[in-house]
Amino acid sequence: MSGTSRSPEQLCHAWRDALVARDAGAFAALFAPDGVMIDVEHRTADLRRARPIRGRAAIEDLTVGWLRETPLFEFEITGVLADASTAAYRWRYEVPGASDAVAVEGITWLACADGMIGEALVCFDSYALMEGLGTARPA
Repeated sequence: MSGTSRSPEQLCHAWRDALVARDAGAFAALFAPDGVMIDVEHRTADLRRARPIRGRAAIEDLTVGWLRETPLFEFEITGVLADASTAAYRWRYEVPGASDAVAVEGITWLACADGMIGEALVCFDSYALMEGLGTARPA
């Protein structure tokens, strides 16, 4: 499916499909060349804030590394609200953890134009994920 034919709702599902298929190229192709992704999991070095990932190439590079480090996971969309230029979707993500499966729920907001994502904001309890994976830093 070409980028210009995707609605914001279709972009939500294509996001999920590309990650579950572990296809970093397909995931990055959902973004405009100058698109921005802000995901609370990807932090500044001091962990104080989410680090914006700018540009399709940087998004693909980040996704390649993330998929390489992430075991097989489940990712389910549980609800979508969309109009002609935006979409918000609720999701559930589950991955093997340090001692048991770790499940988190989150919301992703997409601002879209011309069948591509211009900006994505991904929000969830990243500390709960890090804690479950055994990677959280003590306070």
